[in-house]
Amino acid sequence: MTPDLIQEPDTSTNIKEESVAEVFNVEPVNYTTLNDMEQTFIPEMKNDPFQKEITSLQHQLQQSTLERDAALRKVEMLSASIEELLVKRQQAELTAFDALEKLKLSKSMLHQLNQDKEMILYYTGLSSFDLLSDIFYALHPALHHDPRFKISLKEQFILTLMKLRLNLGNKDFAYRFDIHRTTVKRYIEKFIDVMYVRLPPALLLLPDSKASKLTMPLSFRKHYPNCIAILDCFKINCEMHSNIIDKASCYSKYKSHHTAKYMVSMTPQGSINFCSKGFVGRSTDVEIVKQSGFVKYVREGDQVMANHGFLIGEEIEALGATLVTPAFKGLRPQLEGSETEFSRIVSNERIHIERGIGNLRKKYTILRGPIKIPEMNIDFNRNAFIDKIVVVCYCLMNAMPSMIPPW
Repeated sequence: MTPDLIQEPDTSTNIKEESVAEVFNVEPVNYTTLNDMEQTFIPEMKNDPFQKEITSLQHQLQQSTLERDAALRKVEMLSASIEELLVKRQQAELTAFDALEKLKLSKSMLHQLNQDKEMILYYTGLSSFDLLSDIFYALHPALHHDPRFKISLKEQFILTLMKLRLNLGNKDFAYRFDIHRTTVKRYIEKFIDVMYVRLPPALLLLPDSKASKLTMPLSFRKHYPNCIAILDCFKINCEMHSNIIDKASCYSKYKSHHTAKYMVSMTPQGSINFCSKGFVGRSTDVEIVKQSGFVKYVREGDQVMANHGFLIGEEIEALGATLVTPAFKGLRPQLEGSETEFSRIVSNERIHIERGIGNLRKKYTILRGPIKIPEMNIDFNRNAFIDKIVVVCYCLMNAMPSMIPPW
């Protein structure tokens, strides 16, 4: 071996021990085993004066932890008890609410109408509660329910029908339903607007010609098989206008009163298929027919039945249709026998529309008048509120069984 490769002894450990001993001025101790360390330090820890205090604090911490756990368990039990009490209180409130609702329902107009057919016919003009419900559900998509309403939407609908049927005052409805008069007015206007939009497409329309001929009464089928409409006008008394021109226009010499005039068309089956807007009382039947737009529904080969006042033969014949009216005597002393028989047949068939108008006035007394001036004002669609009421009444009338027998 060469001298360069001779290893010198490692003296780093001894240097560290000596340096530590020199710094702390203690003699270095070599511990050969763990037992030697325990025998050295444990006696000193046992004699430590802080050990008792540490042990006492540890015991107190354990006691506090146990007390905390017990308190948490107690809080959980109390929380569960509170939840049970809350559930019981909610159940008690629901039970009391159901009892109150049952009490209200037993006294409500809705419940009473559902139990009595004569009562629903008297207050609403409809034949059954099922028919009332069907019409309401047809209107329901256009209605908005607000939890602030004091009465339900169905009760508001019944209130509106009662207004049309009996024409009671708003104060009367306010007392009956325990609401304010202005609220009554809002409910009625809302439902009239909704019914005016949703009911005519289903209940106020011209029937198909083939369906009309198949369902036509036998008397019409024998004499006037192509008849599609029977025309007539009726008037409703209205309040006197302050404007002198409007006052003169609405005055009807025939009725000796200020009136609004409407033209109505009825099918041979007895349903209303057209209703004009309101005109002033001095308007003639010819003017109303021309301005109402009825002529555009007439087709070639149709027959239209009317009375003497409807001098619209030229307009009807220009469309290839026929106007059927009773014979007119004119300057002659009397009618011929054939003309008399013809007039008798026409009058027997045309009387149905007069019965229909009379039945409408009898069923919905609001159409007896008088119409208030605000109800005759037109809106931005040029529809007066009274016009909407007339259309709605005819739609409700069409929902009832026909008054014309099938023979």
